[in-house]
Amino acid sequence: MSGVSQKNNRRHGAARRALSQRYLLVPAITAGLALASPVRAQAEEGKPQSLAASPGDAAAVMLPAISVEGEQISQPLTGFQMPVTPREVPQSVSVVPKERIEQQNLFNMEDAMKQSTGVRVERIDANRVNFYSRGFEIQKLQIDGLTTTMDDRLFLSPDLSMYESVQVLKGPAGLLTGSGGAGGAVNLVRKRPRGQAAVTGKLSAGSWDNYRGTLDATGPLNGSGTLRGRAVGTYQDRNSFIDQAWQKNATLYGVLEYDLTPSTLVTAGAGYQWLYAKQPWTLPAYSDFELLDVSRSTYLGADFNRDRFARTSAFAELEQALGNQWLAKVAFRYGDSKLHSDQAFAWGAVDRGTNLTDMWALKFDYREKQTGATAYVTGPITLLGQEHQLLIGTNYERINFHNSNFTAASEFFPYPNPVNVFNPSTDFPKAQFSRSDVTTLIEQLGVYGNARIHLAEPLTLVLGGRVSWWETSLDETGQQKQRDKFNAVLTPLVGLIYDLNNTYSLYASYAETFQPQNFRDADGDLLDPLQGEQLEAGIKAALFGGALNASLAAFRITETNRAQRPANNPDPQVFVARGKVRNQGFEAEISGQVQPGWDAFAGYTYTDTDNPTLGGGGPDGGSAFSVIAPRHLFKLWTNYRLPGDWNQWSLGAGLRATSKIFNEFEDGERLTQSGYATVDARLGYRVNQRLSVSLNVTNIFDKKYYQRINTVNSGNLFGQPRAFMLTLRGQL
Repeated sequence: MSGVSQKNNRRHGAARRALSQRYLLVPAITAGLALASPVRAQAEEGKPQSLAASPGDAAAVMLPAISVEGEQISQPLTGFQMPVTPREVPQSVSVVPKERIEQQNLFNMEDAMKQSTGVRVERIDANRVNFYSRGFEIQKLQIDGLTTTMDDRLFLSPDLSMYESVQVLKGPAGLLTGSGGAGGAVNLVRKRPRGQAAVTGKLSAGSWDNYRGTLDATGPLNGSGTLRGRAVGTYQDRNSFIDQAWQKNATLYGVLEYDLTPSTLVTAGAGYQWLYAKQPWTLPAYSDFELLDVSRSTYLGADFNRDRFARTSAFAELEQALGNQWLAKVAFRYGDSKLHSDQAFAWGAVDRGTNLTDMWALKFDYREKQTGATAYVTGPITLLGQEHQLLIGTNYERINFHNSNFTAASEFFPYPNPVNVFNPSTDFPKAQFSRSDVTTLIEQLGVYGNARIHLAEPLTLVLGGRVSWWETSLDETGQQKQRDKFNAVLTPLVGLIYDLNNTYSLYASYAETFQPQNFRDADGDLLDPLQGEQLEAGIKAALFGGALNASLAAFRITETNRAQRPANNPDPQVFVARGKVRNQGFEAEISGQVQPGWDAFAGYTYTDTDNPTLGGGGPDGGSAFSVIAPRHLFKLWTNYRLPGDWNQWSLGAGLRATSKIFNEFEDGERLTQSGYATVDARLGYRVNQRLSVSLNVTNIFDKKYYQRINTVNSGNLFGQPRAFMLTLRGQL
């Protein structure tokens, strides 16, 4: 038996012993370590298991756990598209599993990211969002390991009715994704067909006439069970705490699995997501750099304001077992996203004497087509008495973005009559626009390899690298076509993992990424890409047979080549790549099952963004790290099923707390949101084995705060007030 197999068997055999240690170790966990999320779904009887774990970004993708003699073991990961446990990944990973999605009524990816350790969610407006980790943007989204790009211009947060879990890798994820922000990458795990027939439904009703329904049906489609299917449909209709604002959205998803042979699995599916909304834009601030103290229901917009989103996607996968535990996989995905927006919106600092701001006109049509493909082989080899894991792969991404630019006539830019923020009018005429078109094409091809080399029984070297070719072209009406490319960009990953025993592991890693930027120098050439690198070290634990996981990590991320305006060139279109910023801190997470019926998730991140000597100022004047990386960020959720005769009842509670955030400008002025905390709660009742009901309350104490701050002109958004949601779940 190989060293790896012996090690895994020892871990699995320790599962039963672990429960007897559970109560002794809980104080030690809460005192020192944090958990790195297991998903505890059991394998279903009669369902042929997938030939391969769904691949994910570097160290970020996890598969449902299987049960061993009734005990839970560490959830398998496909770190670097290899099946490993959380302890065997030399980077920080957070997971929002299915159980937590259900308990907290997390309806979309934005909701889940708000609950992820160390992640800051920054809304652009009522529907579009950016995600940040450790002060840097997360730009890459993987769906079952296949890379896509989150373009905040038209990114519609995916509805979680299509997905089992949300998984976040913190820090550079360049090994598998190639280009991307230094904050990390997100992987969504799709719902897959099951081997037994089941139909589940969910109905929710909440504050501001928020109604939502979901139907999910799955099962075998032939007598032998070799063909399985799943279909999901969701519809939501809701108003908002903001006057006049409303939203309707729908999601459809279908997937088929077919066992072509005992060693070949074919999967294909498609999804459609649609949203139609009336929304305001954002709020300005006072000209003396104070945030507005208006009602959270304030609507600064027009009666005609409308947003229309639509996204269609299709995917196909082929998994082939090659023997001797080797696996080959090929996957393809196509996505087509559209956004049309027509709005009047507030833009301009508010004068305290008059309380007036200007109203402007805005219109845009965006369309983006994304195509992605990946192919890889992975498996073990034995050398010098140790078993090692190898991975060789390639992936391709193509993004075609079309932007119809609309320029408003002068009388609408701005509207001649400003509005009073305490008594706004909404009867503005629709603007007249002139139009031009811009098409941007981005293509990226990469080849990568990764090896998990067991140097000795307790020590593993993780060694990987990717070479990327990136190219873009810009075609604008009336302008000369522009082409730029970067060839053979190397993004390495190196890690060491030392197993202290069957429970604890020490690790250290170095990872890189790169991100092309849309700025040019005095010669008209595209600036060099941003270069992100991270050093991380920490300790991980898989406790109680993997039911409870913990991690504590220290990190330092440095990003160079940030665009800056040269002091000796007055041209506002000219930049140089010389800015440098560094964020550092530590992160602790605890996630999983403290004891049967008691789930707990807690995460704390400390981020130091004080870098006055590193030249972090950018083209927008001043760094926004203080907005996207608060010094302290804490998130907690726990859910407990009562024992004995009260077993039908469950109680949940949550807390999200952040220290102050502020945006500082070139003249030293600041917009500041002081630190705040919001508290959530849940009460659940299981009527029987097939029917349950729950009541969720968010922001119980109705804390008034700005979830995003930007400038005195615009971009400031209130967080949601206290809200209630009653949910009925049933299963046939």
